[in-house]
Amino acid sequence: MKELGTTIGIDPRSQGAEGDADLSGVDQVYSRVRGLDTRTNRVPDDWDTLNVALQTISVVHDALERYEPGTPVVSLPVDHLDRRNLDLLDRVLGTGGISISYHGPAIAKIQESVLAGVWRVRHYEPDGRVNADVVEVAPLPKLIARGVFTQAATEFSPSSLKTLPVALNGILSELHEALTCRAERGVAHVIHLTDIEESHLELMRALLGLGPAVIESSGYGNCRITSTNIRGLWWVQFFNTEGELIVNSLEVATVPNLVSAESDDLVESADKLRNFLADC
Repeated sequence: MKELGTTIGIDPRSQGAEGDADLSGVDQVYSRVRGLDTRTNRVPDDWDTLNVALQTISVVHDALERYEPGTPVVSLPVDHLDRRNLDLLDRVLGTGGISISYHGPAIAKIQESVLAGVWRVRHYEPDGRVNADVVEVAPLPKLIARGVFTQAATEFSPSSLKTLPVALNGILSELHEALTCRAERGVAHVIHLTDIEESHLELMRALLGLGPAVIESSGYGNCRITSTNIRGLWWVQFFNTEGELIVNSLEVATVPNLVSAESDDLVESADKLRNFLADC
């Protein structure tokens, strides 16, 4: 089985470590690199006490610069950082527009940083205790790139279709064809559900089930993306600023395109961090 990624431990006494990143970027509707203000993020004068955080940031920068599509995710554990080093890391990474809740074989909360391709991943015990705190460098975090559909079905159950209204036949036929095309040729497809009555949507939700991932994006308005129990199938909903649902759709894809960072975005992120480190 192919390794999901490379894990790098940062030793306060060491000066370097490196890894690579997994999964090529997919098309995206907007640039994900937020501004990294080196004036507000400037390292304090006693920077020598923050060498572990700076080392971690340097490794993140190197991973971004060396990223090429198809290489494993770089994972940097940060559990060992003391409060001041962790505060600096938190300040530099910031909070981006995508947050993810994952509740499956693993339990995790994932936050995009202000740098596209840099993710903060916290894993939890069932009682809510954090058991791992990791920075990942890749277009997608590992749990989303490879872990979402590990327990999903490849198709909805034919026996379930007999109980569904005839009005849904067209949608189910289109969905079946789209899933087949994705499995055979990797073709993505969107099925719009905006005009489907609510009772039929409830039946669709019951048929498709809920997967382990819920992705919230605030890039343009608010978007909620929910994995289903069917491999490669996502439920995508866009809401306006008043919270009204304006787009309701099913998306057949490895991951909906607005979630993944593109290679060019990772290059921009590397440039931002290079400027920050030059000011340290």
